[in-house]
Order: sequence, then structure tokens, then C-alpha cells
Amino acid sequence: MTTSNPIDVPDAFAASYGRNSGASGRAWITALPGLAAEFLDRWTLRPDGPAGHGMASLVLPVTRADGNTPLPTPRGRLNFRTVKSDEEAIGLLARILPGTLDAYSRADIARSSIEEYARFQYHDELLSYSSPREWWRIGVREDGEPVGLVVPARSPNGFVIAYIGVAEGHRGHGYVDDCSRKEPACRPPRAPNASPRTRI
Repeated sequence: MTTSNPIDVPDAFAASYGRNSGASGRAWITALPGLAAEFLDRWTLRPDGPAGHGMASLVLPVTRADGNTPLPTPRGRLNFRTVKSDEEAIGLLARILPGTLDAYSRADIARSSIEEYARFQYHDELLSYSSPREWWRIGVREDGEPVGLVVPARSPNGFVIAYIGVAEGHRGHGYVDDCSRKEPACRPPRAPNASPRTRI
């Protein structure tokens, strides 16, 4: 499959990212339409509306080639509940961070410890989102063990998943799919005029 629709990078995003990231940022913006098209082709997706953006990411509404959403159907193996306390969320973050693929988190952990970084990430990042903490959900197995955390948030372009993670030792079982598809527990209610499109 070859993406026939060109990917348009929003001008405001290109200008902001290029200005704040220097020459390497401008080169990345120039390459971005091709990178996006490559991933759309690899995952057999097609654009389904104009591109949006976050502070450092292109946001594309997409559908599969057959017109359906590319998100997997939740398997229903997790129950979801609200976060009981700051300490519970920080403790779960400390179980999620080991083995993270996020380069920034790995660098920060190397300079401190997982426990210190979990506390910092909770207070400095997660609490900074302008979304009610009542939206946050912990995914819990049937035996009562918390295994995942998902933090929906508002962005200038709509609702996003600001943070999602599965605890070390529980990855590879599809729990992240359950978290990303749980509605409305893991995501804020859809606005009346919003479409059910998926954004990558």
C-alpha cells in the first residue's frame, strides 16, 4: 500500500519546532511527511482528516485500509479504578519505569534512581496536565494487582493519552491494549461532535 494523500505538516508546528530545535529540528520537520507516510504504509493505515500536533509530535487521525479503527478490541482482563493517592501513583510509576524505552526517562533515571524519578515525574509532569485526576485510571488484574496506569489529558487539539504504561513483569500480555481502549474509564467522554478516529 502506498499512501496517496500527502501528509501536510501544520505551519504553526513546523515554525515552532524548527525555531526551538535548531537545524536538526528543521531537518526533522522537512523529513516528517516522508516518515509519516512510511509508518502509514507499514501499518496499512490511511489519513482520515487534517494533521494536528502537540508540542513535539505530529498527530494524524487515521483509519485502517478497510475503514475500521486500527485499535485492538479490549480483552476485558483488567478492571479499572481511580488512583487512590499520590503515593499509589508514584509507586506504580516506579514499577513501570524499569525497562522503559523512553530515552529521556532512561537518562533521568541514570542521574538519580527509579524511585526519585518516579516522584519527580509524578509531581513535575503528570500533575501539570490541565485535566481532572478523576480521569486517571489504574488497570488491575482479577487478583487485585495493579499493572497499568493511563492518564488522559486535554491538548489544544482535543483529548490525548498523556501517559500510559504497564509495570515491568506484566508487559507482553496486551495489557496496554486494554488500557488504551477502555472507554470511558481510561479516556474522557467523547465530545458530542467528536469523531471516533484514532490518532497516531
